[in-house]
Amino acid sequence: AGSGKELRRLQGHQGAVLPVAFAPRGDVLASGSQDKTIVLWDPVTGTRRRTLRGHEDWVTALAFTRDGKRLASGSWDGTVRLWDAATGEELQRFGKGHGRIHAVALSPDGRTLAAATQNRFVCRWEISSGKEIAPFPVQRHRAVSLVYTPDGSRIASAGKDGVIRVWDAATGKEACPIGDPYYRVLCLAFSPDGKRLASGGASGVTILWDVAGRAFRPEALPAKLAGTDLERLWSDLAGDHPARAQQAMWTLARAPTQTVPWIKEHVPPVKIDAARLDRLIRDLDDAKFTVRQQAMVELARIGKFAEQAMERALKSKPTLETRQRLEELLNRLDRGRVVAYEDSGRAQRALRVLEQIDTADARQAVQGLAGGAPESWLTQEAGRTLARMHLRSAAR
Repeated sequence: AGSGKELRRLQGHQGAVLPVAFAPRGDVLASGSQDKTIVLWDPVTGTRRRTLRGHEDWVTALAFTRDGKRLASGSWDGTVRLWDAATGEELQRFGKGHGRIHAVALSPDGRTLAAATQNRFVCRWEISSGKEIAPFPVQRHRAVSLVYTPDGSRIASAGKDGVIRVWDAATGKEACPIGDPYYRVLCLAFSPDGKRLASGGASGVTILWDVAGRAFRPEALPAKLAGTDLERLWSDLAGDHPARAQQAMWTLARAPTQTVPWIKEHVPPVKIDAARLDRLIRDLDDAKFTVRQQAMVELARIGKFAEQAMERALKSKPTLETRQRLEELLNRLDRGRVVAYEDSGRAQRALRVLEQIDTADARQAVQGLAGGAPESWLTQEAGRTLARMHLRSAAR
């Protein structure tokens, strides 16, 4: 590590190597592979100690217990397995029915096993009994990285949406999420004191987050912002510098009386003009060809936002001309697609600011955004934010 010189190359898998993990004492190195096996290596000599077999699909996650005596593995076969690191014996099996496993973590005391699953949950099991503990929902995207704090009091997950979520491991209470929507997170690591969290991602950037005192919405002294401050901070929210954007989020959250009205003004709900849609649909049967064509062009431009109105019109037994044009327009749509939001990065950060503020006015602002056009990304993201705020409010 000091010189960056390659010391040894370990070869033996019949497929790509995915996860690797050192035992805490550094005397064993484990590697998992697409060949469905786990190999335990002597890192000093490079010799293979043993091969662990049993998984039926790619091995995607590995984690040792603190004493190095047991190894947890996760696989796309949907199982998490616990192995005796000395003998290679499979000790326990967890998790069938949750979908592919993307990450695993063991609590420092060795009593709890956690796994990030394809169904967008962080599932947990009590190792001694094998009993499943209440899972944590990770909302929109599945987690691909999972880590406990060194004292085991908290657990963090992250995924391709750039969101890092932190929970109290005992109560399941979730802190306000951190992270940045511009940066897909692939790996996490806590500092030894648990006060800082490092994240690495697809952008090639490693970011160090200060999580000390930020978890579980601590009270902070209110800030007073000038108009120029608001403009600058709002600009920082849209930038591609994650540390600056995160600092802007914290600063805005400390001035709720100014921030909430500002966000409501600058991030309005996505609304659809229903009367205009009805007129355009009627124009599809206009006597003039040019009017019919212009209506087609306008409805195609509105796209998915017009989908529900066009489907209602089809059910109302329209004329043959209208029906044919409506069917053509609907066939052009990607029915499963969510309509993107032009300034989604800044809007997502603004939602996180409102979530952190978590006052009655902030909840009202999020509720207003959640009441927009259902096809819009902003509406759906606001709905997810509102659901988390309600859950935290009920837990208090």
